[in-house]
Amino acid sequence: MAYFNWISGFQKLFASKFKFHGGRKISIFTRRHKFCIVNVGAMAAAVAVVQEKPKLQMPDPSKLSTEYLIKSASMATVDSASALLTQTTVAFVQAEKEYAQALFALAVLIEYRLKILGDETEESRIWSLIIEARALVSQAKLKKDNLELLMSIVKNLMTSAAEAAYLSGAEYAGISAGERLHSAERHVAAMSESEAARAKLQEIEVRSIDVETKHAENKERQKKKKENDSEHAGSDSKTVHSESEKGT
Repeated sequence: MAYFNWISGFQKLFASKFKFHGGRKISIFTRRHKFCIVNVGAMAAAVAVVQEKPKLQMPDPSKLSTEYLIKSASMATVDSASALLTQTTVAFVQAEKEYAQALFALAVLIEYRLKILGDETEESRIWSLIIEARALVSQAKLKKDNLELLMSIVKNLMTSAAEAAYLSGAEYAGISAGERLHSAERHVAAMSESEAARAKLQEIEVRSIDVETKHAENKERQKKKKENDSEHAGSDSKTVHSESEKGT
């Protein structure tokens, strides 16, 4: 309404601004001027719309009871604990996969080393890789163990948050927290990649001890055989030399 009053006043203000020519009124405004007037009116309307901001409703103090605040806080706690549980579960699953991959890589290197026993150059190169692989296994295991400890703490936190929400009247939040916790536990329990990798590594290490022991024994026998052969060759040469001296 104020906008239309403003436009009406604007038109009246310039209604008298006409020139008379031959008894007729000739407007001094061109189309460009009229267009400017319309644009000014549109801008004023836009400013009026922008200035009409919605009023914020203040909370009713009568509803901000202690019970209501406790319930709201318990629901917020469940949301925060759920976010922490989700991120910790994802990190633990990733650490489990990295640990399993490190174990499998170490097992492959040890198994390959058994096939090249006797090749000192290649054996030395693979042994260096095995040392690096064992270091990676140790790092991956440490990361996994730390996340596993954090996971147990987060589980306790989630359980406490669910119980608090249920007791404060937020039954749905408490039940949802319990379901999320059980889902995370099932997901973590299904991860058995590292167990299979550890079993394979232990099997290869046991076989490696047996193969290396036999290889060392065989190498020792060959060494003794060479020594005996060299001793026999030396004694035979001495015998031939003494017989030749007697003949002379």
